[in-house]
Parts: sequence; C-alpha cells; structure tokens
Amino acid sequence: MKKSLALLLALSLLLGCLAGCKPGTGEESGSVLPQEESGEEKILRTEHYLYGLNYVEAQMSDRLSTAQVAYMAMALGAESVRICAYCLETATTFSEDARTRLHGLCQSLLYSGIDQVVVQQAMLPLEGVLGHYSPEPDLEDGEYLSFLDEVEAMAKLLGSEYSEVEYWQIGHHLNEDLYLHPMGWKEEKSPVPGYSVEEKAQITADICFRVTKGLREAGSRALVILPDFSDAASEEAAEYLDALYAEITGGERGSADVDDFFGAL
Repeated sequence: MKKSLALLLALSLLLGCLAGCKPGTGEESGSVLPQEESGEEKILRTEHYLYGLNYVEAQMSDRLSTAQVAYMAMALGAESVRICAYCLETATTFSEDARTRLHGLCQSLLYSGIDQVVVQQAMLPLEGVLGHYSPEPDLEDGEYLSFLDEVEAMAKLLGSEYSEVEYWQIGHHLNEDLYLHPMGWKEEKSPVPGYSVEEKAQITADICFRVTKGLREAGSRALVILPDFSDAASEEAAEYLDALYAEITGGERGSADVDDFFGAL
C-alpha cells in the first residue's frame, strides 16, 4: 500500500512538472522569462558539479565503518575524497590497524564509484619521529640531507604498500611558519626567525622532489599533488607559489621539470 502511494505521488509530481512546460521544449510556460543566472548560481545548480570531501580518518576511524564512509560520500554526490591518513607510526613503520583500515577505505570508496581518492600524509619525519609541527633542519644544517632522505624513504614505503592509491599529497601548509619552521623557532617572541618565503620555497621543492622520487622508486605512477597551502588567495601565497616555480625551473633542486616535483596543485 505504501509503495503504491509513493508511486502515485511520484507520478503526480512528474505530471505536474510536465504540465508547466511548453510541449517539446522543456521550457517553463507563461509570459515571465526566467532571470539570467550568475556564473556562481549556475555552478550551484549543476547536477554533476564536483563535490570534494575532506575525510580525517584519525578522528573518525572509531566512529564509522569503511562501508559507511563510502556510502555517505556517494550519497552526498562526492566525486573526490581526500583521506587525511595517519597510517604510519614512525617514518618507517606502520600502525597495523590503521594500515589495514586504509586499504579497506580506499577500496570501499573506489568500489562505490568515487573518481578520485586522494591520500594525504600530512606529517613529515624528523629522525624517525612524525609530527605536524616538528621543526625541520635549516638548509645549511648537516642534518638537512638526512631529513630529505627520510622523506624519500617514507614516500617509498607508502607507495610500496598502497599501490592502489592514484593520488598522493604528502606534506601540509608548507608556506606557514607553524608547519614549516627551523629548530628553535617558537610561535611567539621567538629568538629564531622563521623561514623566508624563498627558504620555504626551496624546502618545499626539495620535499616534493624527494616524495616523487620515492613513489617512483616504489613503482607508483600516482599523481603527486603539491601540499596544500594556507591563505591561498593572499599575496603571500602567490609570492610563495611564484618562488616555488622559480626554484624548480632554475634547475638547482634536482630537476628543472615541474613533473619531477608534482603533477597538480
């Protein structure tokens, strides 16, 4: 009975819509012409507009099953999902539960028809320890090359384990002092200054080059995405991005080919 009522309601709605159209045109009847929409309004009304979701696995892993995550993403019409993953315990070891769950999460999303599953490993290593806010060695420091070696090894480890991942983003807000700063820097009243825009660009280029190198050594052909950066509409962000491209095309950071650093931003 309920099914019959639902069918009748759907049919009445469909007939009502058809009654309000000119035959053969699909246009609304009546003498009032629809107002022209702005570009933004058209985007919001586009049925197949790309909705991207940012899913923080560490905060939700004990609340939702992988199947529930995939169902919700699909129900919301998402075509792209970025998983903020924390599958690593240290720069060279996995947290086993998180490692297994991330495999399942990627598979569930892909099987549900999500076009792009981006895996983000935000935290970078420092002497085997992972952290969002850990300081990085100064470019002139003897430990800097060791740091880059760890970044490359970590990317190779991830690429070897997760061959199904087609989009990687490793690093986070590298144009911001909080996420990229030298040893001794503090958020307020610091005796050690933060990195300049040029230094941040140099370090970002080095990180991206090593990440791509590590993934390729693992046999991964995944698209590498430039780490997201803060205040993307600001002049400071534009200056940072210009400086980054200048560092790459200058050819002094391992290559002059942007594709050796990242494939998208």
